[in-house]
Amino acid sequence: MKKFFITSLVVLFVGAGLLGWWYMFHRMGSLLEEEIQRAGSEAFGTPVTVRDVDINLIEGVMRIEDLAIGNPPGFSREHAVVFGNIEADLDYQSGEVERLILEGAKIYIEERGGELNVQRLKEALESRIGSEPGGGHSGSGEEVVIRRFLMRSTTATFESGSLQRLSEVEIDEIEMHDLRGTAESVSETIARTVMEEIAEEASRAVLKAEAQKQLDDLSDKATKKLRELLGNDDG
Repeated sequence: MKKFFITSLVVLFVGAGLLGWWYMFHRMGSLLEEEIQRAGSEAFGTPVTVRDVDINLIEGVMRIEDLAIGNPPGFSREHAVVFGNIEADLDYQSGEVERLILEGAKIYIEERGGELNVQRLKEALESRIGSEPGGGHSGSGEEVVIRRFLMRSTTATFESGSLQRLSEVEIDEIEMHDLRGTAESVSETIARTVMEEIAEEASRAVLKAEAQKQLDDLSDKATKKLRELLGNDDG
C-alpha cells in the first residue's frame, strides 16, 4: 500500500510537471504570436496575422504557420502575402540561429488605379523604419545572429485592373548569410530585402503587361484593318 501511494505521488508530480512545461511552451508560443502580429501590423500599416506558433525547446526548433500580411485599403484580396511555413533552428551552445527558412510563400500582387499593393507595403515599411531614431530600432538589446536566411518555393500572381491581365510572376530564391544585430534590426533587414525583391518583380510584371497590351492592341488594329480590306475587295 505504501509503495502504491509513493508511486501515485510520483506520477502526480511528473504529470503536473509535464502540464507545467506544456503550459509554458504554449504560453511562449502565444506571446510570440501576439508580438509578431503587433510588430508586423505596425511595420506594414495593415493587419498581420499568424495561424500558429510552435516552439520545441528540446529540438531547438520554432515553427510559424501562415503568417499573413493584409492588403492596403483599396485592393480586393484580404492578404497581399502569406508565408506558409517559417522555421528557425537554434544552436543552444552558441545561442545563434543556424538557419531561418521561409518556404511556400504565396504573394498576390495587385494593380489598382496605377498603384501596386506590394509597393505600398514596401513604402510603409521604409517609412516606419526611417521615421524612428536609429533607423527604426534601438541600438541597445542583446545581439541576434542568423547564420543563414533562405526564402524558397515562392509563388506569385499578378492581377491588373487597368490592364486587365492575370499572370504568374517568378520570384527568385532569396538567401543571406551572417545577419547580425538587435532582433528588430535583423528582422527589418530581412523584411526590407524580401519586400524589395517582391516589389522589383511586381514592377517587371507591370512592364510586361503593358508591353503585351500594346502588342495585343496593335494586333487587333491590324486584324481589323485586314478585315476591312478583305471586305472592300469582296465588294
